[in-house]
Amino acid sequence: MSEIPELVRKRAEKTIHGLCQQQINRSGLEYCLSSRKCDDGFEISATPCGQVTFVPLARLLFSCELGQWTLHRPRTENRWSYVPEAGGALDMTRLIRYLENDPLNIFW
Repeated sequence: MSEIPELVRKRAEKTIHGLCQQQINRSGLEYCLSSRKCDDGFEISATPCGQVTFVPLARLLFSCELGQWTLHRPRTENRWSYVPEAGGALDMTRLIRYLENDPLNIFW
């Protein structure tokens, strides 16, 4: 595993921080988001606001070889699947928008 370049990592942290500052409304519930660093990227978790159990929602992973971010969804407890419909992106913001809009209803 290669380390994420510092400038890419800092920009991603700022983008993720902005995402986690907002609440997302899905199916009549307000969700609060949190993030944590993981190998090669970040994991985003969600919980209905006011509750304490966070559920893994997505991972944004960076490929140093390709110089781009990819979006992944949970499959089982420790397995994740790449979301090919989201594609790869040089700027994580496009993948965040895909996650927020969830056009295939796979995250929410």
